[in-house]
This record gives sequence, structure tokens and C-alpha cells, in this order.
Amino acid sequence: MRAICGFLAGVAALGLAGCAGLQFNDTPRPGALSYFEPAPYLLVTVAADCTSTASVLTFPGAPRSVTFHNGYGSASLSVTLSAAGTIATVGQTTDSQIPATLGAVAGLATAAAPLALSRPIGATPQPKACAPNATLYPFLANGRPDIADPVRVPLNPR
Repeated sequence: MRAICGFLAGVAALGLAGCAGLQFNDTPRPGALSYFEPAPYLLVTVAADCTSTASVLTFPGAPRSVTFHNGYGSASLSVTLSAAGTIATVGQTTDSQIPATLGAVAGLATAAAPLALSRPIGATPQPKACAPNATLYPFLANGRPDIADPVRVPLNPR
């Protein structure tokens, strides 16, 4: 009985090892499809009239690769890359909540910026004048913008 159970376990292990799939690698490898890990940034801009906007941008990050493995039977594996070289879809169209979450963070930054520029109650409104600027904040692993390490973006006033 033990021999039969051992044999069946061995056959099951070989069957599972033969499954088709994708292997994601931390570094580019020969024969693998190379891509870039997406690196999200929060872009905050302030105009001359002191209005601020915030939006989430994605830039190519660290280089990675994905290897396609064939298995027993037929498989339909696919990876679609964006124009920037990041993965757009894997095998099927995905609908993650990451873009919605990053968009919500950008919306909070836009909503909070006027609070910092508001005048005290009863004060006479003064014409606002700000130096136009733009700043990129990389996102940390916990999903929060890294305000300690901003990237200033030079603007050309018109």
C-alpha cells in the first residue's frame, strides 16, 4: 500500500511540474522577455495663480524579465507590454485597484493643497501670486508618497 501511495505521489509531482506557466525573474535573463517594473510618482504642480493639481505618473523602473514555460497539453500564455516597456496584461486583461487607489491619493493631494493656501476668516482677500513649480514624489513600498525625497521638475515660464 505504501509503495502505491509513493508511486501516485511521484506521478502527481511530475504532472504538476509539467504545467505551463510564466516565471517572473528579478533580473533580465537570456531567452526571456525583458520588461520594466512600473515606478509610480505623484506629480504636484502649482500655477502662477496658486492653483495646484496632482496626478499619478508611471515611469519605467527596475529591469525584470518573464520566461514562458510550456507544459503538457496546450496553453495560451501572453504578456502585453505598454509603450514604456511595462507589463500591461498577463494572459488576460486584469483590473487591479492600484490605479484607482493612486488616483484617490492624487485627488486627496489636490483637495488638501487649497487648505494650506486659504486665508484666515475675516481677512481681506489678496491677489495670489505663486512661483510656478512642479514636484515628483516617488511612492514608497507602503503606497505613500515619499515627501522626504522629492524630485523638482524645472518649468519654463511662458
